[in-house]
Amino acid sequence: MISIDLSGKHALVTGGSSGIGAAIVRSLANAGADVAINYLEDDTGRDAQAARQVADEASGNGVQAITVPANVADAGEVAHLFRTLDDQFGGIDILVNNAGIDGPRARCWESEPEHWQRVVQVNLFGAYHCCREAMARMVPARQGVIVNVSSVHERIPWAGYSAYTCSKAAVNMLTQTLAQEGAEAGVRVAAVAPGAIKTPINQDV
Repeated sequence: MISIDLSGKHALVTGGSSGIGAAIVRSLANAGADVAINYLEDDTGRDAQAARQVADEASGNGVQAITVPANVADAGEVAHLFRTLDDQFGGIDILVNNAGIDGPRARCWESEPEHWQRVVQVNLFGAYHCCREAMARMVPARQGVIVNVSSVHERIPWAGYSAYTCSKAAVNMLTQTLAQEGAEAGVRVAAVAPGAIKTPINQDV
């Protein structure tokens, strides 16, 4: 096993309250990074509770773990999220863009435009908003790492989920473009493209 030491680093994981995001939070905390767990606040409070549970588990590693609600599809909320990180952590070293949705299953001609748009807003614009804020801090600091969680469906078609596949293909190209833009300043931008993972969001399949 490769030993990874992230002591003193500050990370943000969007969609970090469950599934892949929660697992990433645990891994970062195990490696010694302070972690901010982003989640989407709703009326039920379930995501907030789940985020706190992940934070409690992460802080057991002796790191600082905070929870920060924000809708990543909203540029204003993302800006506020990063200002919170500036106040709490003094900046950011690692961004993991994990928040994402697949939307209702529907063939293109039967889909609702607002559902299609919502998927693109969360998956693509959410990644863009967070990358924009992170790189505005990382490039002047001449260091930082961004990891975008894409999907095998950035390359593999998935009937009924055209918005999802298109958004993930776009995230792949966004990643490559930002990698070029950040390279001179020593900011690394990469993506991982997992297949289906046994998490609550995939229970029905």
